[in-house]
Amino acid sequence: MTLLEADTDGVYFAVPERLVARPTSAASSPRSRALLPPRVELEFDGRYAAMLSHEPKNYALLPYAAGR
Repeated sequence: MTLLEADTDGVYFAVPERLVARPTSAASSPRSRALLPPRVELEFDGRYAAMLSHEPKNYALLPYAAGR
């Protein structure tokens, strides 16, 4: 994975397609939760086709086309 954006609200990563079997699997995995410190939760909010990040907290997300 490649870190694209991180701030107090969330983190955006670029994940190679070959590693994405089930988009929600990382957020619901007990293994992933075990790596995090207490009171830190991992949530999955979605996948996007592209991200343009001009500077921290200034970005645009391009959703996948409907049906994809």
